[in-house]
Amino acid sequence: MNLQTSLNDVLDDAVYWKRVWILLLVASIFPGRGLCALPVHVDLGFFTALYETLEGMKRTTAFGPLYESLEGPDGERFQALRPFYSRVDIPKQALVQREFLWPLGTTRVRGGKSTWRFLSIYGWNDDVNDPQARSRLWAFPFYFQGRDDEGKMSYGLFPVYGAMKGFLSRDEVNWVLFPLYATHAAGNVRTVNILWPFYSRTRGGREDRLRLFPLYGHSRREGVMEKRFVLWPFWTDVRYTQPGASGSGFVLFPIYGKLRMENQETTWILPPLFRFSKGGGNTLVYGPWPFYQSSTGTVDKKYYFPLTGSKTVGNTTSSFFLWPITSGETVQHEGHVVKRMRVLPFWHQITWTPKTAGGLDRKYFKFWPLVRYERDGELVKCHAPALWPLRDTGPIQRNFAPFWRLVNYAEAGDRADLEIGWGLFRHQRRGDASYCSLFPLWNAEKDPARGEESWSVLKGLLGRKQTGDMDRWQLLYLLKW
Repeated sequence: MNLQTSLNDVLDDAVYWKRVWILLLVASIFPGRGLCALPVHVDLGFFTALYETLEGMKRTTAFGPLYESLEGPDGERFQALRPFYSRVDIPKQALVQREFLWPLGTTRVRGGKSTWRFLSIYGWNDDVNDPQARSRLWAFPFYFQGRDDEGKMSYGLFPVYGAMKGFLSRDEVNWVLFPLYATHAAGNVRTVNILWPFYSRTRGGREDRLRLFPLYGHSRREGVMEKRFVLWPFWTDVRYTQPGASGSGFVLFPIYGKLRMENQETTWILPPLFRFSKGGGNTLVYGPWPFYQSSTGTVDKKYYFPLTGSKTVGNTTSSFFLWPITSGETVQHEGHVVKRMRVLPFWHQITWTPKTAGGLDRKYFKFWPLVRYERDGELVKCHAPALWPLRDTGPIQRNFAPFWRLVNYAEAGDRADLEIGWGLFRHQRRGDASYCSLFPLWNAEKDPARGEESWSVLKGLLGRKQTGDMDRWQLLYLLKW
């Protein structure tokens, strides 16, 4: 972790000082306008720009999409040197996240816990400030090591030998020349595998399981159930002993099956093609599966697969048409409703609709490969084109999406930003104040609150600035009167 921390510090310093030298160079050649009602402080088009976004973030860009920095009022910070490196800092969440040549490598520290990955090598640490804290290192699928809660180390070299603690949701996992021999334990339940998956034996607690695959196997849980198979998958049977849900059943695959319980009854004909279940206010019919599926009760479903279908479970309703091309989902939350719709590969939409005033009010859609739109309250953002065929995840937006987003538009009330060609054209509006630039040919700005209006050709070859009744002209960059 010391080597990783040092590398991150070097990269952060390099990005910081690069930004400082860029801005010093720009300031020496093209003096800034100072902080004013307009958001643009430095604008050299594609080469570099410094301005304030609609969200109140200070944004710095250099060489189009290659370098970007954002700084928020609460200490939030984002840096990217694309496609090599990006970093996100959110002090309120005690979060620092870095990505190196994503998807090759990532690191994430949050609240003292860290995770990292490089290719198929994964690391976890429960407390970066405690050298004896629980940690794991996996070079999947060959090498594993970890430190348990007591500070004891364990190691594994797959498939040769391993004696791991707290591994794969088990208290203990051991193997020798897997699949020749392997054991695992969870609590007082222990399993031994020899020539997995052919022989397995589990004992402990209420569990008793035996597998001689595919000849015979049984699984018993005291007071709950007993399951068996003989010449799997041809014969399986089950007996439930739990009060209120007792009963028994069998399946003779692929001919017939029957299950009778206190609260339900199921019949299979040519399983799994035809199934008929009823009981407890629920019914289910497959005929044949998966082409026709119908159920009522806890799950209300009607499928004519793959043509059309709908299903309601609790507060969630889903549907499809010509699966997997068109699908939708509606989820009822306490304060809002979430609706999703997909028409692969072209359309993906999500809306959050409030049930009461002040609830979550958002919308997102992508019409691939043309445009991406999102709205959160009054803030609207639109980007084109949108070449990533799936929904843009965080790593895609941070490391790659700016390369193909030639048009970027944002709007919030009477404020708006439009950027084309990574800053070659820029138009920004803040109420009655506005700024427009076609780099390097022409730029103009107007600020009625200050009584200022100006324009410039070729960044000062010829320009005019009007403040109230006073005019000021510029010629050949140096001559001003």
